[in-house]
Amino acid sequence: MNTLLSILVTVSLFIWTYQLYALIRSVKSVKLIDKFQYKPLTDPPKVSVIMTACNEEASIGKALASRLSDSYPNIEFIIVNDRSTDRTLEIVKETVGEDERVKVIDIAELPEGWLGKLNALQKGVEVSTGEWLLFSDADIVVLDGVMEQVMAHAVVNDLHHVAMLPSFSPISFFADAGVSAIIRTVVFGSQPWKIGKKDSDWATGSGSFNLVKRSMLEKIGGFEVLKMEVIDDIALGQKLAKAGARPGMIFGRKVVSVKWYDSTSELFNGVGRTLFAGMGRFSGLRLTLIALFPYFFDMLPYVAFFASNSVYVQAVSVVTIIISVIVTYYLNLHLGHSIVSVLFPPISHTVAFSICIYSSIVHSLRGGINWKGTFYDSKELRKKMSFSLIPVSSRKKEKKD
Repeated sequence: MNTLLSILVTVSLFIWTYQLYALIRSVKSVKLIDKFQYKPLTDPPKVSVIMTACNEEASIGKALASRLSDSYPNIEFIIVNDRSTDRTLEIVKETVGEDERVKVIDIAELPEGWLGKLNALQKGVEVSTGEWLLFSDADIVVLDGVMEQVMAHAVVNDLHHVAMLPSFSPISFFADAGVSAIIRTVVFGSQPWKIGKKDSDWATGSGSFNLVKRSMLEKIGGFEVLKMEVIDDIALGQKLAKAGARPGMIFGRKVVSVKWYDSTSELFNGVGRTLFAGMGRFSGLRLTLIALFPYFFDMLPYVAFFASNSVYVQAVSVVTIIISVIVTYYLNLHLGHSIVSVLFPPISHTVAFSICIYSSIVHSLRGGINWKGTFYDSKELRKKMSFSLIPVSSRKKEKKD
């Protein structure tokens, strides 16, 4: 028994040591926008900010107001109301007023073969006139000056795509604990230190802030090539990188924020849907098996410490727990996320795992996902899915090696 536990806790230590390595590489590689010191561009290119909204009456007023206050001199805003049944469109019109920089599009019907959000993004692109396009969800609050800094960063570094990860406003203790574990998985899984490197096709995306040069979007065929893609933001980044775009990633701590969901139940449904699509590839069994691996090794040190009388097992368990707390604490601090959940790692691991199991069961029974009031069949979504946990060309290189 002790021999088996010794092997397993050693594996757990290795996994968390790798995550410590990933933390160090990520922090060194990805810039914090609040630390930027770029000078304003003398001839700033035009940016079209495209925001899609479906039943966002609770958040769109504040988010849109923050955008309209941006002092970037060459900008237009395109707000696409995607079949909302609440006061979203009314609030948009009230907030916009007579602002000539804003175009409002109202979509009444969803064309066959499209996800609602992707159709809305495409409609926004079709009426936009900017050299650069910023795709951003309707609940994102952005401080004044961000657009100017990001555009300077993109131009100075000759980038074609910039994804910015926001800070997440508190929801509740349990929800924040789950978000902490999920963010860690997303950040380290995207391997930020590889993004934008020579001979690397690693890329990411952010529904909060996806800045793309129009010429590159047109090169890949626009959103027509992603029209049934649930993980649209990252899939877009992968398509762009494969087409030769130079990507960049930024942490938007302090200046770009979102309240991801209003309650723990909303978090389970919303994030669960994303995990079912991304990690599970629309398979409940696949998602469950993938989620079991990290959960087992995350929880193992706590169980092994009490279950074994081996000094080695107990010592390795303690070291592993310390490393896990350090990694989680500094990542949350770096991203501007709540650090309260760091004090209770088993809760964080359990909430994240529970979201995966809940999602596996619910979506498997449904045979698909419900998104903004529309049902999409898992089989159809899987057929047209382009998102990959590992870039296609990277997988080919690994096989050759």
